[in-house]
Amino acid sequence: MQLASARLFLEGFNLRLYAESIRENTFSVTQTVQLTCTLGSIPAAEIQAFWEFLFLFEAYWSITKATLKHSFCTPTFHKSAFAVDGLYHPAIGNPVRNTFQQPENETVFLLTGPNMAGKSTLLKALGLYVYLAHLGFVVPATTCVLPFFDTIAVSINLNDNLRSGYSHFMTELLHLKTVLENASGSQKCFAVFDELFRGTNPDDALDITRATINGLARFPN
Repeated sequence: MQLASARLFLEGFNLRLYAESIRENTFSVTQTVQLTCTLGSIPAAEIQAFWEFLFLFEAYWSITKATLKHSFCTPTFHKSAFAVDGLYHPAIGNPVRNTFQQPENETVFLLTGPNMAGKSTLLKALGLYVYLAHLGFVVPATTCVLPFFDTIAVSINLNDNLRSGYSHFMTELLHLKTVLENASGSQKCFAVFDELFRGTNPDDALDITRATINGLARFPN
């Protein structure tokens, strides 16, 4: 219906003649006046509706081109399953694809490994997938199944907040508090933490991280 309306709107102009004149650099003052008069005779609501359709059409066209060009997939939502095949971050030129599967009866996924192993990149990719899926967008993967989350919280590369007088460690605690408040209710929360409590010394960070993980594992959402 919208496509038909847009076509009727465009048929009201002699676009082929104008295009040919512009291509041959012969677009005249008379044609300018004619085009201006034609536009002036169209109700403003019709012009606004056409532009809104065109913007939406262009967005859908871009999504379709990206899906076909990069072999993106449309994610599907499941009550508890979270599994991705062919997972990679789209900002990487020659990515190594991974498979991620979270057991349905577990709520916490702990990722460890050596430096430069790609841990942060994997976490960023998962966060991006969740965000794009909830926007109704395609994701760079072969298949993607995930739960629907009410809130999304990402804690990567946090810094101190000089304006508020918060240290790096305090900023991490406040972010964790927000996640806990969201997860303690009925809402389902997706949260990513990269290098928890690196704002304090390693011994304290290990103890606090262990307590945090054990505590988060008790939240069903």
